[in-house]
Amino acid sequence: MPLTRASLVPAVLFALAVALSASAAFADDAAGVTSPRVSAPEATSVSVRTADELGPSYLVTRMSFSVGQDLVGTQEEFEKRPAKRRVLRDGPSGEVDARGDQLRIVAVVRGQGSGEFAVLSRYEFTLTKLCPIQLREGAPTTIDVVVRRDAPLMADFGDGLQIDCSVAAAVVAVSP
Repeated sequence: MPLTRASLVPAVLFALAVALSASAAFADDAAGVTSPRVSAPEATSVSVRTADELGPSYLVTRMSFSVGQDLVGTQEEFEKRPAKRRVLRDGPSGEVDARGDQLRIVAVVRGQGSGEFAVLSRYEFTLTKLCPIQLREGAPTTIDVVVRRDAPLMADFGDGLQIDCSVAAAVVAVSP
């Protein structure tokens, strides 16, 4: 493509703008002028504990947790036996911006069956929940997340799947 005056004008204007911006910043620094800077977000630690009350026909295969743009973590290992899945277990934890006010939870639940009920294994459901939370800078927060099914016995297979969440009570050390 041949160079023409029309094709050079935008490039020259951009280079000029960059040069002027850099010289203005240099002049400000030399004169002791400081530009307003965006402060770093205040961080806090979030831990998640997970359980499910789905029974033997369902299996949670993946859960991911985030606060705003910060990923707390993803969990892909779950207890296989339904009785043990009811107990809260430690899940992912991470540092997030303390200004966040919602934990976003995405869970993938798969049907589980064998023999005459093998068709259940073809079903997969993606559940999403926004859990309101209050975070304080520097104060760790633990959130309990439970996947359950709340539907009548003869309801459709995917009906009533839901995610419940709550902020766990903080443990406060008391000295005698």
